[in-house]
Amino acid sequence: MWSRTNVLIGALTIGSMAAPAGATCPLPACTIDFDSACPDAMEVCGASFTGGFTCAFEFLDFCYSTGLFSYRVDPGFPLTITLSGDLVDIEVFFANVTGSSGEMRFFNADDQEVGTPFQTNGNCLVVMPAAQSQVFNEPVRRIEVTASGLGPVYLDTFRVNPAFVPPPGDLDGDCSVGIVDFLMLLAAWGPCPIPCPPFCPGDLDGDCNVGITDFLMLLANWTA
Repeated sequence: MWSRTNVLIGALTIGSMAAPAGATCPLPACTIDFDSACPDAMEVCGASFTGGFTCAFEFLDFCYSTGLFSYRVDPGFPLTITLSGDLVDIEVFFANVTGSSGEMRFFNADDQEVGTPFQTNGNCLVVMPAAQSQVFNEPVRRIEVTASGLGPVYLDTFRVNPAFVPPPGDLDGDCSVGIVDFLMLLAAWGPCPIPCPPFCPGDLDGDCNVGITDFLMLLANWTA
């Protein structure tokens, strides 16, 4: 089961998702906006898109949402999104047009349905619908999107694990803190390069310098 934690950054506390010890590391946070690429059969943010009606801009048909283009799903042409790793948190714009509706369902690695299905929540040719989000109690590995009625439905600004934050000190992205992270911190020891942030992964306390405080934070979160 995934646990909810808070990460303290300076005086600001940010809600985040944390993986339990020994769990598979979730996919890194990533956003697919479909404005410049159509991910039908290639890996984007750890997600392979198969089916649907490809990207809307290829057919000069689009839906207003957060951008000019969206991923289109027509009735009779369901979309399967297969994830190469664990999805524990999702945010997406999921919209219909006049006469259509859609459903988005989520499945774990055993192909059992998890979470609560999303329904389209607004006509994107009239007004931008609100984003929908969900945190799952167990990882999602497949998403099915279907459309029904007289027209297509659209996905836009698909966010993979937007609230997931690795354990403090996890510099190599494997959701554990160990010797590799320690060596990476030592290699980055000293003042951070400009600009800082965001390009200083060893700077755990946010002071733009990798030093003893960062080392102690890494040791405090040691798991390997």
